[in-house]
Amino acid sequence: MNANGKLTRRAEEMFALIERFNSSGLNRKVFCEQNGISYSTFQWWQHQYRHREKISVVRDSQINDFVPIHVTPPHRLDAFSSACRIEYPNGVVISFREVNVQILAELTALQAE
Repeated sequence: MNANGKLTRRAEEMFALIERFNSSGLNRKVFCEQNGISYSTFQWWQHQYRHREKISVVRDSQINDFVPIHVTPPHRLDAFSSACRIEYPNGVVISFREVNVQILAELTALQAE
């Protein structure tokens, strides 16, 4: 990839090769032998390809979509819960040691209006 984020000619060639591999049904070793590429080089480019795909998925997802938050009141009578855990659909987890559940509930109620 160059400084502008565009693929270099070599990257374009290698990514096209990886896409051919993905639809070939062959294992990596056989595919590499048939295409005259070293196994380690192919693995490196395959890693680059997968990394670029992951970044594309994140970029293409609708980051500003509202994600509903479900608040469960604490089991104790005070307003603080011992922990709060927020899990996003993409696997990101945010954990707090202590959180004021009453305030969190009020804030999420404001978001829903």
